[in-house]
Amino acid sequence: MSYGYNGNDEQGEFMRKLLISLVLGSIILAGFSACTSKPKPEAAVKVFLEAFKKGDETFDYDKMFDSEITFLDDVPLTNDDETPVEIQTRAEELLLNFEYEVVKAVVAEGGNTAVVTVKFTTVNMGDIFYKFFTTYITKAMEALFGGATEEEVTAMATDLFLEASKDAKIDKLSTVDIEMIFKDKVWLIKGGETNKIMFDALLGGMITVIEDMQETQTPQAY
Repeated sequence: MSYGYNGNDEQGEFMRKLLISLVLGSIILAGFSACTSKPKPEAAVKVFLEAFKKGDETFDYDKMFDSEITFLDDVPLTNDDETPVEIQTRAEELLLNFEYEVVKAVVAEGGNTAVVTVKFTTVNMGDIFYKFFTTYITKAMEALFGGATEEEVTAMATDLFLEASKDAKIDKLSTVDIEMIFKDKVWLIKGGETNKIMFDALLGGMITVIEDMQETQTPQAY
């Protein structure tokens, strides 16, 4: 007894062709859907963070943002020619030593904006910088008034930074909302000062500490 169709049977041949058409149609639709599906905002965030984590100097970071970042000029990052190499090397080691987890991504109605929530675990760079800077100011003034040379003050600064960061741990937790915008068929991180909180978390609170110190040092108008 045969439970299949007879290849010579007209009805069986029709069913075979129909089945093939349905399968091919499903494959084509699946491929088309994959090609035309909208990218996810969290994917763009991951691309940026992975490049930053690797310290990739060849990566075009500007392409990940919809406009220029306007608040990083006063942040002492690792490419400052006036900063001793030892401090730059140690700072880069600390800044790149972070973990992150994408908690959720919420796309707004209309699909042109989104918020990606990310949890960062970083070194407390703000605390390290505060300890270093406040100690350095006092000791540098003492050294200069005592007749120390510029080279000696620079060497002292290096020693103070290495001392301030020697016991650094990855234990600072920050959860932030990163604002995104969909432009030209790609998700971009909003620039300007919109996502300052993301950079502050990524830099271990350094931006907050620097701004607080600048406020306390700014003479008050009377």
